[in-house]
Amino acid sequence: AIAIYSLAVFMSSVIEIPARALGNIAFPLVGKAWANNNLEEIRTLYKKSAINQLVVGGLIFIGIWVNIDQIISILIEISQESFDYSTIKYVVFFLGLAKLFHVASGINGGIIMTSKYYLFGTYITISLIFITLFTNWIFIPIYGIVGAALATAISLLLFNLVSFLFLLVKFKMQPFTIKTFLTVIIGFSAFFLTGLLPEIGSPILNILLQSIVVLCIYIPLIVVFKISEDINALAHKVSTKIGFSLTK
Repeated sequence: AIAIYSLAVFMSSVIEIPARALGNIAFPLVGKAWANNNLEEIRTLYKKSAINQLVVGGLIFIGIWVNIDQIISILIEISQESFDYSTIKYVVFFLGLAKLFHVASGINGGIIMTSKYYLFGTYITISLIFITLFTNWIFIPIYGIVGAALATAISLLLFNLVSFLFLLVKFKMQPFTIKTFLTVIIGFSAFFLTGLLPEIGSPILNILLQSIVVLCIYIPLIVVFKISEDINALAHKVSTKIGFSLTK
């Protein structure tokens, strides 16, 4: 069970990798904005980080979840151990959803930790440890490793909810806009339409086909609806080099 859970943790952690890279860029900028008491700059960085991380994290989450059955088939085929990989599906789902909500909340933790209220950030981080222990104690005996994933999801949800409410009350800033809602709709659409594809036998070929279809639906819609200025600028740069302007 630990081996299967560790594999699920590794798969879901991929969702966070782009957010960590963006955070490394954004945190020094937030620190500088606090030094200059530039709340408007912090609000802008907060919103940009949230939507960019949601777009990229959402794409990775959909890519994993739409292919999860094929991934399980490959794991069963290549495994030399008698593991029951069927439980990994919803472990990945809850862990992935937790990571997605975490990245969609933007750099809330970084904003708090670089402000004069950094001690509050320390307190809620410590509280997260105890909440995780408590929820694991409740759910693992009932649901096993799925319960551990559910406990992690609840803990991250509460951590980000408290951070969100703190920034909203103290500084009147929050990261969500209508584009957040549109991104969720686009994600659901890409997932639903890809799910209509017939299986073609080979798990690897299915993964390739479904991943390509997700990309071909998700990315153009993100660009057309101008969800992210940064992603549109990148799409324009790439498409112009190819010989046409995708963003016009």
